[in-house]
Amino acid sequence: MRMSLMTVLGGGLKRPYLIFNGTSTYVNFGSAASLDDIPTAGAFTIDGWTYFENVASKYLISKADVNVATAGFAVIYSAGAAFSFTIKGVTTNAVAAITTSTPAAGVWFHYALYFDGTTNWIAINGTWASSYSTKTNISGGIPSDASYSLFLGKRGEGWTNYHTGKHGWLRISTGNQLGYNTNFTPPARKTTPAIDANTILLAPLNEGTGTAADDISVNNNNGTITGGTWGQD
Repeated sequence: MRMSLMTVLGGGLKRPYLIFNGTSTYVNFGSAASLDDIPTAGAFTIDGWTYFENVASKYLISKADVNVATAGFAVIYSAGAAFSFTIKGVTTNAVAAITTSTPAAGVWFHYALYFDGTTNWIAINGTWASSYSTKTNISGGIPSDASYSLFLGKRGEGWTNYHTGKHGWLRISTGNQLGYNTNFTPPARKTTPAIDANTILLAPLNEGTGTAADDISVNNNNGTITGGTWGQD
């Protein structure tokens, strides 16, 4: 496992983060048994810290084919200032999209995405959205996404729509990790959360150098960074 380049400068903790240039940067965590078909197993939560340089149409997370047309899931933000979480269903997709509480560009924020087995939910900075511009429940079953890799920072296999901005740690957990329906204080951006029995993937993204994105969970789904640079604050 690579050592973090976290430092203490001027009395404050300085933590590296990954910079996404909007044209070529992404992290590929691959496809492995522990990452495949997470939605079919039931409830799960994705959360992390990110920063948008702009709110053009971009993909933040994807484990799917193009446009989530056949299988998988994706987290997207759009030029219309919508932030959405989609899971492919055989008949109807689970979709949650928010506009009223979508984060502005130029600020760090914590996001949490929860699928309860039927419906998607979104929290920004610890507050669960109270209204959605789009909200549909999954139906007809959930197709396998095992043939697709998990990407941070771009659209599905062979496509673009790259994230423009920054990203701190990323976590995927089974179950209701952050307590849907009760607002919460987000885990700190500069401190990687603890691993627990629910952790599927936990990527600190604090290496500060190189092209490795370690998964420190027991699953070791380590990612490979393409086109990225490192920042620190």
